[in-house]
Amino acid sequence: MLNILNDRTQFGTRYIGPASVKAKIKHRWRDVDVNVIKFETNLGKELNCIEALKYLWSGKNLSASIAEEARICGGASNVYAITSQERKLDKIEPSKILGVMTTGKIKKGEPTVEVYKIGVNPKYAYEQNKKSRELKHIATALIDAFAKKARKSGVEPIVSFAEPGEEKFLSKVGLKPQCSEIVEIIGK
Repeated sequence: MLNILNDRTQFGTRYIGPASVKAKIKHRWRDVDVNVIKFETNLGKELNCIEALKYLWSGKNLSASIAEEARICGGASNVYAITSQERKLDKIEPSKILGVMTTGKIKKGEPTVEVYKIGVNPKYAYEQNKKSRELKHIATALIDAFAKKARKSGVEPIVSFAEPGEEKFLSKVGLKPQCSEIVEIIGK
């Protein structure tokens, strides 16, 4: 435990905090510890890690568009991830990333911060592997950690648009789409 704490201290502001997801262990769902981080998208090695996700996840679950956004926006991009990696958090292993999310910048004095995209490793994603997945609640844990960080600064996380079918999940994690009526009309 001491090594993990030391690594977290060295990790600096990129370490957001601990979280937990559910893992299937001996046919039962149990809490397992994971870590939430924020990529420093102005660093080449961080961009390479995000880019590696695109290949590891075969471009699925928004990994390609998140990688493209990080590459285009560079340091202005806010990319958070949830990882099973426990040590040496200064060098993130792409294969240990369970989920990734892009957001606006948390600014004190601003009432809200936008959550743009949320992607989960296809191996654990509800849509692709509902019955055979070994981990669940990855997106929930990532959003919860981000919301906690935002609310500490007095900022409320929001989602402006959601595709049809996403509203149930978003409301479960405390995010109500601001313009769901527009998306419903466009989606018809």
